[in-house]
Amino acid sequence: ISLLIIIGLLFLVLWHSKKTKYICLKCEKTFEISFFTDLIGPHWFTFFGGYKYLKCPNCKQKIKAKEIKN
Repeated sequence: ISLLIIIGLLFLVLWHSKKTKYICLKCEKTFEISFFTDLIGPHWFTFFGGYKYLKCPNCKQKIKAKEIKN
């Protein structure tokens, strides 16, 4: 049964990576991330939405990127 849970979580992360973009709070550019980055990237949620600690592909800064829906 634990294999089914792992497969379900992987499908959930795959869906999330396809349906979510991020916005850099420094340069304000939007970008997408890969399945693997979504799987291993540190993230947290607040009352105002989700965030993930990422390296912005535009300004190359390691930032707290705000999650936005596709």
